[in-house]
Amino acid sequence: SMTELLQAPFDIWKNTTNADIIYDPVTDDQGRQVPMSLSALNHLLQSADRSVRQAAYESALRGFAGHKRTLAATFAAAQKRDVIVAHLRRYSSALAAALGPVHLPEELFHNLLRAADTGAEHFRRYLRFRRRELSVDRLMPWDLQAPLDPEVDVRVGFGEAMEQVGD
Repeated sequence: SMTELLQAPFDIWKNTTNADIIYDPVTDDQGRQVPMSLSALNHLLQSADRSVRQAAYESALRGFAGHKRTLAATFAAAQKRDVIVAHLRRYSSALAAALGPVHLPEELFHNLLRAADTGAEHFRRYLRFRRRELSVDRLMPWDLQAPLDPEVDVRVGFGEAMEQVGD
């Protein structure tokens, strides 16, 4: 009977980001002005054209900025929900409650965090490599999904993916 209430933070986020936020249109790789949305953002951030990526990223930021209090309250409500549900179900923490249904110990989560922290220098090396390959003075958030070789088409159709993975 609580499902709808527990789902509310996600529903608010989804409705706000997909329906209420008005994003500025963006000019794509072919010079066409295209409407912006979260799904378009993902596609545009993979453009070989840095100005397209930057415009899409900044359009999303401007859209989110007008709803930042709503989005912050939504995330806060989700966190409070997770803590309360964990307590009601007698878990030691919201993390334990999230991992419990899939039978993963909290220590595994903490080990992953430690491993990520240990590997941070490798990630920084990758970011330096990406900056060099993209030939930019400073790597920006809109550069993180840019193709390193625009000549290589990495899109795979559903049928081809099924063949590669197998039935």
